[in-house]
Amino acid sequence: MTRFTLAALAALVLSGCATTPIPTAKRDTAPPFEWKSPGGQSYLVSMNFDRFSEYKEGVRWETNKLTVFFNGKSIISGSLGRSYAGTLSGDLDGKSAVAACTSSQKTANWIDQICDIAVDGQKIGAFRF
Repeated sequence: MTRFTLAALAALVLSGCATTPIPTAKRDTAPPFEWKSPGGQSYLVSMNFDRFSEYKEGVRWETNKLTVFFNGKSIISGSLGRSYAGTLSGDLDGKSAVAACTSSQKTANWIDQICDIAVDGQKIGAFRF
């Protein structure tokens, strides 16, 4: 190797460009659904699932956040683990609102995620993404 090539490689390594992957973020959504409460209140229920990953000191860190909205207001929000599964809860007008999420690996690049949404113990719908 020439001195120029060695100097260029050393500069690249020292700058961190060769060893620091760029953090990534991705947002998944599912079609919203409508729900009418037993009291007659109509709700449009929607969701966001945000994934953020980055490398710190050579270790990959992931954050997976689910947010469920009722008429645009965040009611259920929290982090799910690397398996994208778990249960999160919130409060909707004094009633318990729950998102129970499961996932299954379909292929190397495809994980099927389903979050069942319940209010006051009754399933009102599901998001599949």
